Amino acid sequence: MDCVFTYGAKDTCNTDCRTSVDTQTPSRGKGNACPTEGQKCNGGDGSCQVKVVSVYVLSLESQLSNEAVQTMETDMKNSMESLFTEASKIGVSITAKQSRRRTQLAFNYDAEITLEYVDTTTAESAITIDPVSLTTSIESAAKKSSGQVVSAAVQSPLRIRQDEICEWSACVCPGGNQVVSLLTPSSEDGVSCDPPVASPRPCYCPPTEGNDSTDIYIFIGVAALLVLVVIGGICCYLKNRKRVTRQESLALNNMDVVPIQPAFQEY
Repeated sequence: MDCVFTYGAKDTCNTDCRTSVDTQTPSRGKGNACPTEGQKCNGGDGSCQVKVVSVYVLSLESQLSNEAVQTMETDMKNSMESLFTEASKIGVSITAKQSRRRTQLAFNYDAEITLEYVDTTTAESAITIDPVSLTTSIESAAKKSSGQVVSAAVQSPLRIRQDEICEWSACVCPGGNQVVSLLTPSSEDGVSCDPPVASPRPCYCPPTEGNDSTDIYIFIGVAALLVLVVIGGICCYLKNRKRVTRQESLALNNMDVVPIQPAFQEY
């Protein structure tokens, strides 16, 4: 038997963007287990923040040490805080881009900026910021940290990031199968559902939800088998009875007939 459960309402969404899970009946046997975590939430539901993401490519003259990268992340974060004052949280992650050239004229780094907002309306207002002022702010912060001339080019503009939200469809009975159905599509860089949309799996069909016809077929089959057994028993009985009757008849025919003598004789 599959686990019987319900997901919490949207206002139960936590900071990890997951709802609560209310398990009503645990799974039994080979039934599908209860989920270990709640359903994904849309940004802005409950405590789930709306994420706005942008990626810039930074070109420098020389390679940065790990310490220099960390310092640049801090300086760039402080610079973003002065631009996006309504953001509840700001994150900056800088990673080196791999190059196949043996001789590099410039060292490139990806700078991913993540802004979090409590609602979609405020997040959408952040997207309208002047891209030139944002690029200038990024270049200034990077130059301050590295001591080098830095060129910043937008790779991915500011946009709201939304993961896919899916759920298992209702169990289709008879047959016992269900598929992953899409509730909310993702943005171009959002995380896809796992398992992916349209993935199937078997599920349990209770007798009250579609297996009545199967039970009837089983009953008819058992009844037919009993009828055949009874008919076979009657046929065997009649066959044996006929054989006994025939043997009795032959025995009577083979008996010697003794003539009856009269009781008195005439003289």
